[in-house]
Amino acid sequence: NATNCKQTLPNATERYRTLPMAADNVNVNVNDNVYKNIINKLNILTNSKYNYKSKETQKLINGRLNEGYTEEDLIMVVEKMCYYWNKQKEKGGKDMTEYLRPSTLFRPTNFENYYNLKVSKSTNDFSNIDWSDF
Repeated sequence: NATNCKQTLPNATERYRTLPMAADNVNVNVNDNVYKNIINKLNILTNSKYNYKSKETQKLINGRLNEGYTEEDLIMVVEKMCYYWNKQKEKGGKDMTEYLRPSTLFRPTNFENYYNLKVSKSTNDFSNIDWSDF
């Protein structure tokens, strides 16, 4: 349902209690809503049931947050890669949609590339896409 994709995000003061610098495997004190918002967006767009309470998923998200990326950046990568890989499949390219999962999207060796990937939507604003097509 496309209207589900237009959720409002909590403001910055609600998102983070503290966010100290730490390695991926350190459990920083991040509000559960951050994990929930990111993984819920992925679940909605991929019709999946990833668990935002998964320690491995939280570890990957913590790592990207500790690198200075924001909750909105992680959500943007989810949206961008859903859009990009679905468009590639439509054009007859390799079906990469099976890789729309936390372990691929938020892996340190992948995330920066996905974040910087230029797609046909020049503004990287995916709020107006009809996600029901995917």
